[in-house]
Amino acid sequence: ARGSAGRGSVLLAVWLIVAASASALAAADPGEEAKSAGAAASCLRVMTLNVAHGRGVSQHQATQTRDEIVANLQKIAELIRRQRPDILALQEADGPSLWSGWFDHVQWLCDKTQMCYRYRGAHVDRLGFCYGTALLSRQKLLEPFSVTFAPSPPTPTKGFVAGKVIWPGRPEMLVQVVSVHLDFSRPAVRARQVAELVKRLGQASRPLVVMGDFNAQWSDRHSAVRSTAEGLGLRAYQPETDRLSTFPLLKRRLDWILISQELEFEEYSTLPDEVSDHRAVMAVLRLAGPPKSEH
Repeated sequence: ARGSAGRGSVLLAVWLIVAASASALAAADPGEEAKSAGAAASCLRVMTLNVAHGRGVSQHQATQTRDEIVANLQKIAELIRRQRPDILALQEADGPSLWSGWFDHVQWLCDKTQMCYRYRGAHVDRLGFCYGTALLSRQKLLEPFSVTFAPSPPTPTKGFVAGKVIWPGRPEMLVQVVSVHLDFSRPAVRARQVAELVKRLGQASRPLVVMGDFNAQWSDRHSAVRSTAEGLGLRAYQPETDRLSTFPLLKRRLDWILISQELEFEEYSTLPDEVSDHRAVMAVLRLAGPPKSEH
């Protein structure tokens, strides 16, 4: 009996060693690791955020000291570093302005996040106020340009910036990326702005990614985001869902990422971080596969 128990213990020990070795080999399978790394390298991580002039969740940036503005931007920088977007679209992004500390917020965020390239469009630039939309990128932005929409008094002018980047792992492929901000107060003004956006981007190269604060929900009667998607042949992620609110005060989904048919959403989320009156939207994009044949 003692011998049987001893042989059983030896067999159990051998079995445990073999099982552990198999698990280690499976965990360290270089083929699987390479496959996973290759998939990640072939995706584009994009993010959009209305940074609210650096005021955080306070009522107005003019009530904030420079140090408070910097502290608010630091929270945004921490969010960017955590999410690691390849491309970041910003709205209400300030250059040196009277009401927000007299420094370039876009440059500051670049310096703090290692987003090496930036392009800022000043859609308002007068009387000590300078702000608009911006793009930040980990790789060089090619052919960037800025468009300011027609004046829309009494509300401040809005606009968009655009540029191209190389698709990860595909040096021959350029993707056009856009950061846009539409008027908050009137559907008719947004409709005119969308018409100008579509006119300017209608012949843009594809793939195309349009991100920003549309100040509209998909289900709105005259939805600016829906008309943008229709006018440019873009699509949204689950446009009818009520689980992706980006403006908590009104529980509305105002901030969107729209993509052309050459792309697909790998991941999409509204982030919970309270760094502005808006919530950031993050997406991981991949190239669309070939269409499935019908039998």
